[in-house]
Amino acid sequence: MANDHQIPLLNTTNYNTWSGLMTAYLQSKGIWCIVSSAKTQPLLSDIPTAGEQAVLELYHENHDKACGMIYLHLDNDQKIYVKAVKDDPIQMWEALKAVHQQKHPGNRFNAYDDLFSIQKEEGENLQTLINRVEQAVLLIQQLRPKDFDLTKLDEELASLTLIRALPNEYNAFALSLLLLDKLDKAIIHQAFVTENIQLCRRASDMPAVATAFQPLLHHLPPSQSVHFAI
Repeated sequence: MANDHQIPLLNTTNYNTWSGLMTAYLQSKGIWCIVSSAKTQPLLSDIPTAGEQAVLELYHENHDKACGMIYLHLDNDQKIYVKAVKDDPIQMWEALKAVHQQKHPGNRFNAYDDLFSIQKEEGENLQTLINRVEQAVLLIQQLRPKDFDLTKLDEELASLTLIRALPNEYNAFALSLLLLDKLDKAIIHQAFVTENIQLCRRASDMPAVATAFQPLLHHLPPSQSVHFAI
């Protein structure tokens, strides 16, 4: 959809940028205080005054505006995450945050990958480049669990570097590692050793399989001959 405020629709990869721009936009409309829970629904006295009623009505109006603004800035595949809470801007915001800021090694790997892939774009000034790097670092910090320390950082960086170094034919193996609950270096090393053993076994089994089929192949007509690539 067209967006007059230059805020991209939230998709699977731009949460950090989107949340910053969306926060600023909601602040400019005076309704971020509702989304952030800084302002709660006003209570009425036993005999409500006209002023109290007006304040309550304004709160509900801004509450609904916040819901609409958030929903309209979501890509279609993101709307499923707020479907059950789309009448509550606080829960909508928290639901999106929970999805995109899961403190999971796989998410941190993607964040590190994005950080190390940053390059100056054509026509981009250096201050904008600095800002992009700072935003990427901030996302990594937000994805770390509370007990994350330098020792864990060293281990995780070593593990992430190993995974990132794998070529495309190891994609399935790399994905299985990113689904682990933690990127413990010892576990990653053992997984690499195990994978290497399996690859060697499969490679050594191929000639044996080809040899076993040779007697059968002699009885096939030429049009049905089979060739093994070893």
